[in-house]
Amino acid sequence: MPLVLGDGRSSIESDLRTFLSWGLPRAGGRDPVRVSIGGDALPFGRNLVWVINEAVREEDGLLIRNAARERVQQRVTVTFRQYVEASVVRGPASKSKAGR
Repeated sequence: MPLVLGDGRSSIESDLRTFLSWGLPRAGGRDPVRVSIGGDALPFGRNLVWVINEAVREEDGLLIRNAARERVQQRVTVTFRQYVEASVVRGPASKSKAGR
């Protein structure tokens, strides 16, 4: 999904770093940053939870910098994947070990 970040006036350097970090593995095995996607054109339903699988900065005509050479607009192509929380299933063996 192509996105354009920034309004063309204010620096997006900090926000861009944060956004791109959401697609990186998190320390300590923590769950990835979850993302909600809204809008009427969603073909998959509104209650699904997503994570960023990949985010790639595009170096093209939509990259705009201010006089201080800071990005004020950047196109990013984002690939999402559905997040499904892991569940622990306890079977008979788990119950018998717990009763020791």
